[in-house]
Amino acid sequence: PDHNLVRADGPAWSLDWRLRSPASHPSGSVDLVPFPHTNGSEPGLLVFSWLTHRAPVPDPLGSYMLSLFFKCLASGCSSNLHFLTIEEGLDRVLDSGAASVSGWIADHRQGQPCYVSFNDVSPHLLTEEHIRALRAVLLDTIRCIGDFEGSNGAYAADRAPTVRHKFNEHAASQILADRKAWRSWRESPPSFGKRGIDDYVVQHLHSLNAFSPDTDHLDLLCEQLCDDADRHIQEMLDGGHTGVWRQYIEDWALLTPPWAVAGVPSQSTRTDLDDARAKRLADYRPFLQTAYGVTDEQEALQRYYNQYSAASLELELAAQKAAAAAQQTVTFTAPATYDDDIDFSCVAMCPGEEKGAWRPWSAHQYQTICDTSEGAVDAARLVDPAKLPKPIVISRFEGRRSLRVSVSWNVKPVVGKGDLVYLSVLSTLINSAGVYLEDGTPQKLNEVGEAIMRELVSLSCSVSSSAAYDRCTFTVTALASDFSEMAANGFKWMRRMTRAPYLHVDNLPALRSAVQGQLRGLMAHLKTRDEHWVDNPVYAFLFQTRPHFLAASCDYTVMHHCHRMQWLLRDCDAVQGPTFADLTRRLWSAVDAAG
Repeated sequence: PDHNLVRADGPAWSLDWRLRSPASHPSGSVDLVPFPHTNGSEPGLLVFSWLTHRAPVPDPLGSYMLSLFFKCLASGCSSNLHFLTIEEGLDRVLDSGAASVSGWIADHRQGQPCYVSFNDVSPHLLTEEHIRALRAVLLDTIRCIGDFEGSNGAYAADRAPTVRHKFNEHAASQILADRKAWRSWRESPPSFGKRGIDDYVVQHLHSLNAFSPDTDHLDLLCEQLCDDADRHIQEMLDGGHTGVWRQYIEDWALLTPPWAVAGVPSQSTRTDLDDARAKRLADYRPFLQTAYGVTDEQEALQRYYNQYSAASLELELAAQKAAAAAQQTVTFTAPATYDDDIDFSCVAMCPGEEKGAWRPWSAHQYQTICDTSEGAVDAARLVDPAKLPKPIVISRFEGRRSLRVSVSWNVKPVVGKGDLVYLSVLSTLINSAGVYLEDGTPQKLNEVGEAIMRELVSLSCSVSSSAAYDRCTFTVTALASDFSEMAANGFKWMRRMTRAPYLHVDNLPALRSAVQGQLRGLMAHLKTRDEHWVDNPVYAFLFQTRPHFLAASCDYTVMHHCHRMQWLLRDCDAVQGPTFADLTRRLWSAVDAAG
């Protein structure tokens, strides 16, 4: 508040705002960077980085192929590095200690850097020796894809053609997924002014201006890129050769050992920072006493507080006056509710009638069935749920071809208090388990992901709760690019996910990894800004007598149940098949009983 309160004996800062010429880090170097943390076992981050070019490349196809290469190499459970370094199984050649791996490029940065990151790495594996071994596996995978010599470390020579073929199949699926995503984005509003929006629109305009400034349509460049990339991939699949990958890898200099940097938790760094802060505060108190001409330390702090508060109040008053001067008239079409302008209708599917028989239905009519003299209770307690009309809400949006279908079950009446631990992890396990096909063949998550990219836009399930309506809902949602895709594939995959998840003892590693990932995600969420999570414990305190609400929505309760589920899954193995069968039976009873 007072610019005169500056220490006369403080350091004289000489600011030089001239930027240095950009220079990349030495290739092949490994840096271990400590980050302050009170927990020495906190997972860290490991990133490998290449500088592919010295200047941005004015080649849209080359830029897209580079992005496609790193998506297939290191992003998601279908990528090569996921099998080699993360997923438990015969294909893993080195345990990275990470929860996930991802790859991406920075299109609009000088040098067009590329990155591969291993996330949530166990700190005892963040050593220079282990990082160099992991980098060797990464480079060996790139050599195998490009069919370069010396690529037999992670892959045997007889497996290399199969690996390249699967890589190209994954690339073809990814191109199709990108094409659908671009079309869906084109039909969606840009959401300018919405907080938390990503920079996809801005990045797309940058690409359009850099690569095709004369193009009038935003989606024309994207469609052309997908067509050209798909043609190259199909040529490699049909001919069984490396095609453009070998040339691209040489042009991008990806065989050069990348720079590796790892963030390692350090308790000593945290202690040093805390000690330095305490010392700065202790050194500043005598200065305040001298500045205010008092001998009592508390009186000096009080005067500083009063001065600071007065200056803050002046700033607030000035901001209020400025806001009042710029205040505009409220629009005359302000919505009365959140969904006032949405075109929607409520219908009901009535059991026992002809297929496709719909009748108008409202939430009020459905609630009337559920009301008794004692108050509103669940319909399942009054009549047979199978005889109740199934309410359906249909919302329509102009200019959109994509279709989203969600089916929800109220699982609260059928999940007892003893099974709440399964409710907290239900959606995580179902999303990560895979499915059984109609002929009984199991498909793991990576195979399901490949099929979803080809046949749909997305498929997922979730568990949510409402304190206002005292409901706990399990929902499965499918998103298709158009009606025909939903009719052909959407309902089929929704049925598989809800009726035939791959919950089997042979799939235990994936289930354990899923629960561990959920736990890590919750712990990381609680370390973000307070505004993202501070309301959660408030609602948990208000509704602490509703165990289903806590099991589905309270972060701390879900974390507790994740720890319990880790122990339950730890006690199951191939020898203890009946134990796992009982576990999955209790887990799936929630949705199965809800029908």
